[in-house]
Amino acid sequence: SKKYIRDFINAHLHEIDKIQPSFFELTVALAFRYFADMKVDFAVIETGLGGRLDSTNVITPLISVITNISYDHQSMLGNTLPLIAAEKAGIIKEAIPVVIGESQDEVSDVFYKKAEELHAPIQYADQHLSLNQKAGFKGELVYDVYNDGKLWLKDLKTDLIGPFQSKNIITGLYALKALSTHIPLDFDKVVEGFTEIHKKTGYMGRWQILDKGPLILADSAHNVGGMDLITKELKMIKDGKLHIILGFVNDKDISDILAMMPKNAQYYFAKANIPRGLDAALLQRQSETYGLKGQSYISVRKAFAAARRHAALEDTIFIGGSIFVVGEVLEKY
Repeated sequence: SKKYIRDFINAHLHEIDKIQPSFFELTVALAFRYFADMKVDFAVIETGLGGRLDSTNVITPLISVITNISYDHQSMLGNTLPLIAAEKAGIIKEAIPVVIGESQDEVSDVFYKKAEELHAPIQYADQHLSLNQKAGFKGELVYDVYNDGKLWLKDLKTDLIGPFQSKNIITGLYALKALSTHIPLDFDKVVEGFTEIHKKTGYMGRWQILDKGPLILADSAHNVGGMDLITKELKMIKDGKLHIILGFVNDKDISDILAMMPKNAQYYFAKANIPRGLDAALLQRQSETYGLKGQSYISVRKAFAAARRHAALEDTIFIGGSIFVVGEVLEKY
Protein backbone atom coordinates (compact mmCIF):
# COMPACT_ATOMS: atom_id res chain seq x y z
CA SER A 1 0.00 0.00 0.00
CA LYS A 2 1.06 3.62 -0.40
CA LYS A 3 0.91 3.99 3.37
CA TYR A 4 3.31 1.09 3.89
CA ILE A 5 5.80 2.66 1.47
CA ARG A 6 5.51 6.09 3.13
CA ASP A 7 5.97 4.58 6.59
CA PHE A 8 9.02 2.62 5.45
CA ILE A 9 10.65 5.68 3.91
CA ASN A 10 9.93 7.85 6.95
CA ALA A 11 11.27 5.19 9.31
CA HIS A 12 14.56 4.96 7.41
CA LEU A 13 15.15 8.53 6.28
CA HIS A 14 18.35 8.83 8.30
CA GLU A 15 19.87 5.68 6.75
CA ILE A 16 18.69 6.68 3.26
CA ASP A 17 20.33 10.12 3.55
CA LYS A 18 23.52 8.56 4.91
CA ILE A 19 23.86 5.63 2.47
CA GLN A 20 22.32 7.24 -0.64
CA PRO A 21 21.11 3.92 -2.06
CA SER A 22 20.01 3.52 -5.67
CA PHE A 23 16.29 3.20 -6.40
CA PHE A 24 16.75 -0.55 -6.88
CA GLU A 25 18.66 -0.98 -3.62
CA LEU A 26 15.97 0.91 -1.74
CA THR A 27 13.14 -1.14 -3.24
CA VAL A 28 14.98 -4.38 -2.43
CA ALA A 29 15.18 -3.31 1.22
CA LEU A 30 11.49 -2.34 1.11
CA ALA A 31 10.55 -5.70 -0.41
CA PHE A 32 12.51 -7.73 2.14
CA ARG A 33 10.95 -5.75 5.01
CA TYR A 34 7.49 -6.28 3.52
CA PHE A 35 8.02 -10.02 3.04
CA ALA A 36 9.13 -10.31 6.66
CA ASP A 37 6.19 -8.29 7.99
CA MET A 38 3.70 -10.27 5.90
CA LYS A 39 5.33 -13.56 7.00
CA VAL A 40 5.32 -14.92 3.45
CA ASP A 41 5.76 -18.68 3.02
CA PHE A 42 8.10 -18.28 0.06
CA ALA A 43 9.67 -15.40 -1.84
CA VAL A 44 11.14 -15.64 -5.32
CA ILE A 45 14.01 -13.14 -5.48
CA GLU A 46 15.35 -12.14 -8.91
CA THR A 47 18.70 -10.40 -9.12
CA GLY A 48 18.68 -6.95 -10.66
CA LEU A 49 22.08 -6.95 -12.37
CA GLY A 50 24.56 -9.82 -12.50
CA GLY A 51 24.47 -11.50 -9.12
CA ARG A 52 27.72 -11.39 -7.19
CA LEU A 53 27.46 -7.70 -6.27
CA ASP A 54 23.69 -7.33 -6.62
CA SER A 55 21.83 -6.01 -3.58
CA THR A 56 19.53 -9.07 -3.57
CA ASN A 57 22.57 -11.26 -2.90
CA VAL A 58 22.46 -10.67 0.86
CA ILE A 59 20.03 -13.57 1.25
CA THR A 60 20.75 -17.24 1.83
CA PRO A 61 18.16 -18.99 -0.35
CA LEU A 62 16.66 -22.47 -0.24
CA ILE A 63 17.80 -22.92 -3.83
CA SER A 64 19.69 -20.85 -6.40
CA VAL A 65 18.54 -20.75 -10.03
CA ILE A 66 20.49 -19.45 -13.03
CA THR A 67 18.52 -19.50 -16.29
CA ASN A 68 21.09 -19.00 -19.04
CA ILE A 69 23.98 -16.72 -19.94
CA SER A 70 23.79 -14.12 -22.69
CA TYR A 71 25.53 -10.86 -23.51
CA ASP A 72 23.98 -8.13 -21.40
CA HIS A 73 25.29 -5.09 -19.48
CA GLN A 74 28.84 -5.87 -20.67
CA SER A 75 30.10 -2.53 -19.37
CA MET A 76 29.48 -3.78 -15.83
CA LEU A 77 29.51 -7.58 -16.06
CA GLY A 78 32.30 -8.20 -18.57
CA ASN A 79 32.53 -8.63 -22.34
CA THR A 80 32.79 -12.43 -22.52
CA LEU A 81 30.26 -15.10 -21.57
CA PRO A 82 32.59 -16.70 -18.95
CA LEU A 83 33.06 -13.29 -17.26
CA ILE A 84 29.30 -12.69 -17.21
CA ALA A 85 28.75 -16.25 -15.93
CA ALA A 86 31.21 -15.62 -13.09
CA GLU A 87 29.10 -12.66 -11.96
CA LYS A 88 25.91 -14.76 -12.18
CA ALA A 89 27.62 -17.59 -10.28
CA GLY A 90 28.02 -15.17 -7.39
CA ILE A 91 24.54 -16.19 -6.16
CA ILE A 92 25.72 -19.77 -5.52
CA LYS A 93 25.96 -20.29 -1.75
CA GLU A 94 27.71 -22.74 0.55
CA ALA A 95 25.94 -26.15 0.41
CA ILE A 96 22.81 -24.62 -1.22
CA PRO A 97 21.56 -26.53 -4.31
CA VAL A 98 21.88 -24.68 -7.63
CA VAL A 99 19.87 -25.37 -10.78
CA ILE A 100 21.17 -24.15 -14.15
CA GLY A 101 18.41 -23.88 -16.73
CA GLU A 102 20.34 -24.26 -19.98
CA SER A 103 23.49 -26.20 -20.81
CA GLN A 104 26.08 -23.96 -22.47
CA ASP A 105 29.53 -25.43 -23.09
CA GLU A 106 31.27 -22.06 -22.99
CA VAL A 107 30.31 -21.36 -19.38
CA SER A 108 29.70 -24.76 -17.76
CA ASP A 109 33.18 -24.89 -16.18
CA VAL A 110 32.51 -21.59 -14.41
CA PHE A 111 29.44 -22.99 -12.67
CA TYR A 112 30.95 -26.39 -11.89
CA LYS A 113 34.06 -24.83 -10.31
CA LYS A 114 32.06 -22.37 -8.20
CA ALA A 115 29.63 -25.09 -7.06
CA GLU A 116 32.51 -27.44 -6.20
CA GLU A 117 34.28 -24.68 -4.26
CA LEU A 118 31.16 -24.08 -2.17
CA HIS A 119 30.07 -27.74 -1.91
CA ALA A 120 26.79 -26.78 -3.62
CA PRO A 121 24.93 -29.61 -5.41
CA ILE A 122 24.56 -28.53 -9.06
CA GLN A 123 22.14 -29.82 -11.71
CA TYR A 124 21.20 -28.77 -15.24
CA ALA A 125 17.45 -28.68 -15.83
CA ASP A 126 17.62 -29.33 -19.58
CA GLN A 127 19.71 -32.47 -19.03
CA HIS A 128 16.83 -34.06 -17.10
CA LEU A 129 13.52 -32.57 -18.24
CA SER A 130 11.99 -32.37 -21.70
CA LEU A 131 8.62 -31.24 -23.02
CA ASN A 132 6.39 -32.84 -25.62
CA GLN A 133 3.85 -30.32 -26.89
CA LYS A 134 0.54 -32.10 -27.43
CA ALA A 135 -1.76 -29.21 -28.31
CA GLY A 136 -2.02 -25.47 -28.56
CA PHE A 137 -5.10 -23.32 -28.89
CA LYS A 138 -6.52 -19.92 -27.84
CA GLY A 139 -3.45 -18.82 -25.94
CA GLU A 140 -2.96 -22.15 -24.15
CA LEU A 141 -0.37 -24.90 -24.64
CA VAL A 142 -0.49 -28.50 -23.41
CA TYR A 143 2.64 -30.52 -22.66
CA ASP A 144 3.67 -33.91 -21.34
CA VAL A 145 6.76 -33.47 -19.17
CA TYR A 146 9.45 -36.16 -19.18
CA ASN A 147 12.07 -36.61 -16.45
CA ASP A 148 15.13 -38.61 -17.56
CA GLY A 149 13.08 -40.01 -20.44
CA LYS A 150 10.11 -41.13 -18.33
CA LEU A 151 6.70 -39.46 -18.25
CA TRP A 152 6.55 -37.35 -15.11
CA LEU A 153 3.70 -34.80 -15.51
CA LYS A 154 0.87 -35.49 -17.96
CA ASP A 155 -1.20 -32.79 -19.68
CA LEU A 156 0.52 -29.75 -18.23
CA LYS A 157 -1.64 -26.87 -19.50
CA THR A 158 -0.29 -23.35 -19.42
CA ASP A 159 -1.12 -19.88 -20.66
CA LEU A 160 2.61 -19.12 -20.95
CA ILE A 161 3.08 -18.60 -24.68
CA GLY A 162 6.09 -17.31 -26.56
CA PRO A 163 9.15 -18.78 -28.28
CA PHE A 164 11.20 -18.85 -25.03
CA GLN A 165 8.67 -20.28 -22.59
CA SER A 166 9.53 -23.96 -23.06
CA LYS A 167 12.99 -23.23 -21.62
CA ASN A 168 11.46 -21.26 -18.76
CA ILE A 169 8.98 -24.03 -17.96
CA ILE A 170 11.76 -26.64 -17.85
CA THR A 171 13.87 -24.44 -15.57
CA GLY A 172 10.99 -23.59 -13.25
CA LEU A 173 9.71 -27.16 -12.97
CA TYR A 174 13.15 -28.58 -12.30
CA ALA A 175 13.85 -25.92 -9.67
CA LEU A 176 10.63 -26.99 -7.93
CA LYS A 177 11.62 -30.64 -8.28
CA ALA A 178 14.99 -29.92 -6.66
CA LEU A 179 13.27 -27.92 -3.93
CA SER A 180 10.84 -30.78 -3.26
CA THR A 181 13.67 -32.92 -1.87
CA HIS A 182 13.84 -30.44 1.04
CA ILE A 183 10.23 -29.25 1.30
CA PRO A 184 7.11 -31.33 0.50
CA LEU A 185 5.45 -30.01 -2.66
CA ASP A 186 2.20 -31.20 -4.24
CA PHE A 187 2.88 -31.42 -7.98
CA ASP A 188 -0.82 -31.81 -8.73
CA LYS A 189 -1.10 -28.25 -7.41
CA VAL A 190 1.91 -27.23 -9.49
CA VAL A 191 0.19 -28.52 -12.64
CA GLU A 192 -3.02 -26.75 -11.60
CA GLY A 193 -1.13 -23.51 -10.99
CA PHE A 194 0.42 -23.51 -14.46
CA THR A 195 -2.99 -23.21 -16.13
CA GLU A 196 -3.60 -19.58 -15.12
CA ILE A 197 -0.20 -18.03 -14.51
CA HIS A 198 -1.18 -14.73 -16.14
CA LYS A 199 -4.34 -14.44 -14.08
CA LYS A 200 -2.81 -15.53 -10.77
CA THR A 201 0.43 -13.54 -10.94
CA GLY A 202 -0.29 -10.50 -13.10
CA TYR A 203 2.49 -11.72 -15.41
CA MET A 204 2.84 -9.36 -18.36
CA GLY A 205 5.17 -8.00 -20.99
CA ARG A 206 6.39 -11.31 -22.41
CA TRP A 207 5.02 -12.12 -25.87
CA GLN A 208 1.84 -10.44 -24.70
CA ILE A 209 -0.96 -10.02 -27.24
CA LEU A 210 -2.49 -6.57 -26.78
CA ASP A 211 -4.81 -6.52 -29.79
CA LYS A 212 -5.67 -8.63 -32.82
CA GLY A 213 -6.66 -6.14 -35.48
CA PRO A 214 -3.86 -5.42 -36.23
CA LEU A 215 -2.00 -7.99 -34.13
CA ILE A 216 -0.07 -6.09 -31.43
CA LEU A 217 2.65 -7.99 -29.57
CA ALA A 218 4.83 -6.74 -26.71
CA ASP A 219 7.90 -8.44 -25.32
CA SER A 220 10.50 -7.13 -22.89
CA ALA A 221 13.42 -9.34 -23.94
CA HIS A 222 16.46 -7.07 -23.97
CA ASN A 223 19.60 -9.17 -24.37
CA VAL A 224 21.04 -11.22 -27.22
CA GLY A 225 19.71 -14.55 -25.97
CA GLY A 226 16.17 -13.33 -25.51
CA MET A 227 16.05 -11.23 -28.67
CA ASP A 228 17.41 -14.08 -30.76
CA LEU A 229 14.31 -16.16 -30.00
CA ILE A 230 12.00 -13.17 -30.49
CA THR A 231 13.46 -12.13 -33.85
CA LYS A 232 13.29 -15.69 -35.18
CA GLU A 233 9.59 -15.75 -34.31
CA LEU A 234 8.97 -12.34 -35.88
CA LYS A 235 10.68 -13.41 -39.09
CA MET A 236 8.20 -16.30 -39.36
CA ILE A 237 5.21 -13.93 -39.53
CA LYS A 238 4.07 -14.01 -43.15
CA ASP A 239 0.78 -12.08 -43.11
CA GLY A 240 0.81 -8.35 -43.74
CA LYS A 241 3.59 -5.92 -42.89
CA LEU A 242 5.70 -5.86 -39.75
CA HIS A 243 5.93 -2.62 -37.71
CA ILE A 244 8.49 -2.53 -34.88
CA ILE A 245 8.61 0.02 -32.07
CA LEU A 246 12.12 -0.18 -30.68
CA GLY A 247 13.97 1.45 -27.80
CA PHE A 248 16.87 0.61 -25.50
CA VAL A 249 18.70 1.84 -22.44
CA ASN A 250 21.95 3.66 -23.11
CA ASP A 251 24.36 1.53 -21.04
CA LYS A 252 24.65 -1.55 -23.23
CA ASP A 253 26.11 -2.62 -26.56
CA ILE A 254 23.12 -3.31 -28.82
CA SER A 255 25.02 -3.97 -32.06
CA ASP A 256 24.43 -7.75 -31.96
CA ILE A 257 20.72 -7.22 -31.33
CA LEU A 258 20.38 -4.75 -34.19
CA ALA A 259 22.21 -7.15 -36.52
CA MET A 260 19.58 -9.86 -35.94
CA MET A 261 16.45 -7.66 -36.25
CA PRO A 262 14.20 -8.21 -39.32
CA LYS A 263 15.19 -5.91 -42.18
CA ASN A 264 11.82 -6.05 -43.94
CA ALA A 265 10.02 -4.17 -41.15
CA GLN A 266 9.05 -0.53 -40.71
CA TYR A 267 10.76 0.81 -37.57
CA TYR A 268 9.62 3.43 -35.06
CA PHE A 269 12.58 4.35 -32.86
CA ALA A 270 11.72 5.79 -29.45
CA LYS A 271 13.32 6.77 -26.16
CA ALA A 272 11.72 5.48 -22.97
CA ASN A 273 10.87 8.21 -20.48
CA ILE A 274 13.76 7.44 -18.13
CA PRO A 275 17.23 9.02 -17.73
CA ARG A 276 18.88 5.82 -19.01
CA GLY A 277 16.86 5.80 -22.23
CA LEU A 278 18.88 5.76 -25.46
CA ASP A 279 18.27 8.84 -27.63
CA ALA A 280 15.87 7.88 -30.43
CA ALA A 281 17.72 9.80 -33.18
CA LEU A 282 20.98 8.14 -32.15
CA LEU A 283 19.28 4.74 -32.20
CA GLN A 284 17.89 5.46 -35.67
CA ARG A 285 21.35 6.31 -37.04
CA GLN A 286 22.90 3.23 -35.46
CA SER A 287 20.08 1.02 -36.77
CA GLU A 288 20.46 2.31 -40.31
CA THR A 289 23.97 0.84 -40.45
CA TYR A 290 22.29 -2.56 -40.05
CA GLY A 291 19.71 -1.95 -42.77
CA LEU A 292 16.83 -1.09 -40.40
CA LYS A 293 14.68 1.69 -41.84
CA GLY A 294 12.29 3.97 -40.00
CA GLN A 295 11.70 7.24 -38.15
CA SER A 296 12.60 8.41 -34.65
CA TYR A 297 10.01 9.79 -32.24
CA ILE A 298 10.32 11.93 -29.12
CA SER A 299 8.31 9.46 -27.03
CA VAL A 300 7.14 5.85 -26.96
CA ARG A 301 3.56 7.10 -26.98
CA LYS A 302 4.06 8.99 -30.25
CA ALA A 303 5.91 6.05 -31.83
CA PHE A 304 3.09 3.70 -30.88
CA ALA A 305 0.45 6.09 -32.21
CA ALA A 306 2.34 6.36 -35.52
CA ALA A 307 2.59 2.58 -35.84
CA ARG A 308 -1.14 2.21 -35.24
CA ARG A 309 -1.89 4.85 -37.89
CA HIS A 310 0.26 3.13 -40.49
CA ALA A 311 -0.69 -0.49 -39.75
CA ALA A 312 -3.40 -2.24 -41.72
CA LEU A 313 -5.69 -4.80 -40.05
CA GLU A 314 -3.63 -7.72 -41.40
CA ASP A 315 -0.33 -6.23 -40.17
CA THR A 316 1.66 -6.92 -36.99
CA ILE A 317 2.97 -4.33 -34.54
CA PHE A 318 5.77 -5.42 -32.19
CA ILE A 319 6.96 -3.38 -29.20
CA GLY A 320 10.31 -4.29 -27.66
CA GLY A 321 13.98 -3.68 -26.93
CA SER A 322 13.51 -2.58 -23.34
CA ILE A 323 11.17 -3.36 -20.47
CA PHE A 324 10.75 0.40 -20.05
CA VAL A 325 9.50 0.81 -23.63
CA VAL A 326 7.08 -2.08 -23.20
CA GLY A 327 5.95 -0.72 -19.83
CA GLU A 328 4.92 2.63 -21.32
CA VAL A 329 2.73 0.88 -23.90
CA LEU A 330 1.22 -1.46 -21.32
CA GLU A 331 0.07 1.54 -19.28
CA LYS A 332 -2.54 2.03 -22.02
CA TYR A 333 -3.93 -1.49 -21.61
